[in-house]
Amino acid sequence: MQVTDDPRVGTELAGYRIESLLGWGGMSVVYLAEDLRLKRRVALKLLATGRARSEARTSGLRGGTVSAIPGRRRSTSARR
Repeated sequence: MQVTDDPRVGTELAGYRIESLLGWGGMSVVYLAEDLRLKRRVALKLLATGRARSEARTSGLRGGTVSAIPGRRRSTSARR
């Protein structure tokens, strides 16, 4: 999969605007997104559909499968 192939890029989901694909694995996909309410960038992790149901069942989770982690601001000064 390439960034340009992902149909979610450019869409809104659960209060987040998906900007780009950061990575993916066997259980989830991670996007760079903007939290529309707080006006900040976050890493948005979405569990794969089949995995989300089984994860929720085994861990006792109900409902949502969206996780957002605020991005850290990077210092422009070089560390030595």
